[in-house]
Amino acid sequence: MLVVLGFMATDFTLTITLSAADAAVHLLGNPLAPPWLQGHQVGLTLFLIALLGFVFYLASGRPSGRRWSSPWVTWP
Repeated sequence: MLVVLGFMATDFTLTITLSAADAAVHLLGNPLAPPWLQGHQVGLTLFLIALLGFVFYLASGRPSGRRWSSPWVTWP
């Protein structure tokens, strides 16, 4: 069972990292992107990973009974 959980955690981490890195490349390749973003791909990738982690943190609080409110996410 621990092997499966380890595989799932590794898969999740790699998927999030690769998705954030790909999103950063697309954002930097956009001609409408601000010029001050150029050359900051690693920082942008880390920011996107932190943002995704925060969203998952907010979403995971619902089943555990934690009460929170967010202006961006509402539960039915």
